[in-house]
Amino acid sequence: MGGHIYDCFIYNEENYLLLEIQHRLKQPIDWIETTSEGYIFPGQVISDFLEDEGLELADVIEGKGLIRPEDYGMQPCPMSLANRYSYSIYEITDEGLFLKEMTMGDVADGHKPLQGVMPTLHLGLSFKDSFIYKNLNIFTPLTGRVLLCKGLNYSFISCGLIPDIACETLLKMIFDKGKLVLIQDLSLGNGIARHMEIQRQKSEGSV
Repeated sequence: MGGHIYDCFIYNEENYLLLEIQHRLKQPIDWIETTSEGYIFPGQVISDFLEDEGLELADVIEGKGLIRPEDYGMQPCPMSLANRYSYSIYEITDEGLFLKEMTMGDVADGHKPLQGVMPTLHLGLSFKDSFIYKNLNIFTPLTGRVLLCKGLNYSFISCGLIPDIACETLLKMIFDKGKLVLIQDLSLGNGIARHMEIQRQKSEGSV
């Protein structure tokens, strides 16, 4: 995937790549029932994310993001050609979202412990040397939406960038204070769009 590195989420023992994250929310809404579109609502949830720029500021919530080295006072050097400074592995459990592993570049004034854990050096081959924090279990109070994918059609991937259409499985998840409160499986509609794009390319002779 070129010089691009993606965070990873583990869900139901499956690995997914993080394609997108959004922290700007509309105000919370009341209970929503399960629909035929594939929504799953374990409880009261945040409504969908800010799509309309015309919303009043009072209607918007700024959510908390994922854990970054800066949260622990570290400013790592880039690890890759895409200037990625760190990437992480998270696990979604019934108890919430947890940071399990974090990899980052060198830190000029030294790495600091995460949950009492210091990193080990990993000698780079395709990327620069990196430092890996393993065996973590740090609760991550994410409030926001993530777009996760697995199963890639590499014919749609260019320069390491993964468009939605390249993903065999595409899930939208919403978290509220670290708890998973919504899942929407976008795979079917995305697969139809991929099929249509393949047919278009064939008709134009580009495949």
